[in-house]
Amino acid sequence: MKKTAICIIMALVLSIGLVLPAFAAEQVNQPPTPPYAPNVETASEWAQGYISLAVYIGLVPEALQLDYSEVATRAEFAALAVTLYESRNGEIAGRTSFADTTDINAEKMAYLGVAAGVGNNMFAPDGPITREEVAVIISRLSDAIGYALPVQEPAFADYYAISSWASESIGQMQATGIMDAIDDNLFTPQGHFTREESIITMLRLFDFINGQESEDEKEEIRAQYEQTTFPESGIIIPYYRRLTPQERGYWIDEYWLELDGPFEFELEVIQLINEIRLEHDLHYLKIDKTLLMGARLYAQIMANLDTELGHNEGPYRVRGATYGASHNVAFSFGGQVRQAGGLAVAGLYTPQELVDMWMSSRVHRNFILDPEHRFIGFGAHAGGQWGAFQYLHLSDLGSNWIMD
Repeated sequence: MKKTAICIIMALVLSIGLVLPAFAAEQVNQPPTPPYAPNVETASEWAQGYISLAVYIGLVPEALQLDYSEVATRAEFAALAVTLYESRNGEIAGRTSFADTTDINAEKMAYLGVAAGVGNNMFAPDGPITREEVAVIISRLSDAIGYALPVQEPAFADYYAISSWASESIGQMQATGIMDAIDDNLFTPQGHFTREESIITMLRLFDFINGQESEDEKEEIRAQYEQTTFPESGIIIPYYRRLTPQERGYWIDEYWLELDGPFEFELEVIQLINEIRLEHDLHYLKIDKTLLMGARLYAQIMANLDTELGHNEGPYRVRGATYGASHNVAFSFGGQVRQAGGLAVAGLYTPQELVDMWMSSRVHRNFILDPEHRFIGFGAHAGGQWGAFQYLHLSDLGSNWIMD
């Protein structure tokens, strides 16, 4: 699925922290809202950037892309849960019926054991969903997808008001930062949840899950795919082997001049990132040409890859950056990249839109503002099935090919 693969940090380890006061601390640095979010003006100002990202990566059903500040219903939250589950695990085939609704999302979630009814075979689809109900659904949904949330006792000031059946789930929300206190360390378990809060909570769960990829799974996949032929170039790079000077020269001769067109675009993105880092008293990132060349080649590969599984199906026929393929490209050109060091985006953007989109997500922003980074390489490729593809490398390690 194209949308769910777009603009994801390939080792998402951080979650975003939830609800009104938790967001309040970030309002000052909230970037301009990207232009692609439908009806985002109906959302609270602090939520608009996050909602834009969630909509763009396919986490929000079209029916919920309006009136974001309205209280969410139980059926609406079920629709968000189904969207996230099916984007990762495929369509839910089973159904559990209710006496008061034929809503397909309620039936699917009940079949998975994620969202229960309210008793007497009733789901109450139009009833407002409460914060403790959200916590339980999020916990069960993560389990159903295949990632158990860490367990801790909730430490909110109103812990006594939490229903016994929701206590463990609320502790998990606090442990992961997927949900947090509203004010004065109060969770307000019976309080209602808005659409915008629901969407951003689902975005946080999405980020958490994507950060839990098993190291054993990564190593197994890496061992399975040892080499690839890059599209249109004929260069074969065995897994984690540097290119010979002849191989590197072949690619540079064939593509460097062709790809020099996007260079001004690339430099502007790099400059915007450095301006943001300087505003946060962080090191200015130097351009490492091995990272630049690797990012350009990886962008070209992804732009032209013919696959129904989405742009993140990498040159090892696995999710490329998640499992190291993009880093192998940079390594092949002589670069050194930390394993968590990459951001990929498919689609047409201005440099400012691209950076704004990254900075609207805490996870992406934290990656860009990592104080350990010292070097940068950004590659853009026009064309392909998404119109354009861009890839950003950041690393604490550099090569001998640095652009001052």
